[in-house]
Amino acid sequence: MRINLGTETSEGYRFMGSKGILDVNHTSITFTAQTGADTGPSWYASSFPKNLRDPYMADWHARHDIVPGKEPTEVISFQGPSYDEAKPHLWNFFEAVRTRKPVVEDAVFGHHAALACHMANESYFRKSAVYWDEASKSIKS
Repeated sequence: MRINLGTETSEGYRFMGSKGILDVNHTSITFTAQTGADTGPSWYASSFPKNLRDPYMADWHARHDIVPGKEPTEVISFQGPSYDEAKPHLWNFFEAVRTRKPVVEDAVFGHHAALACHMANESYFRKSAVYWDEASKSIKS
């Protein structure tokens, strides 16, 4: 998760696991398969002294370089309208008003969504850790 603090950067989520990477943004979900094999030498190898670095790099490339044409390239992507648009949100609200059917994102949903922010503020101002007491429905120190 990333907070952009009002700058013009794209927002999204990246889930990384043993089988690949799942990127989720406003208009798409993309899965990029991963083999689990090393795709590059150790990130800190450049700090090795030259007499150790050169043999290490040569050995790594001899054992791990991918044969051209054999690269793993499985990428699955789904495109759609932005999930953050106001139109579907407003449509859901107006339909709930028109039909009198309850919405999923009701007041309790909104309370739970905002609770972490309220707890962060309380923790900051109290200068101590806080937790949510479900029994009393209040924030405790």
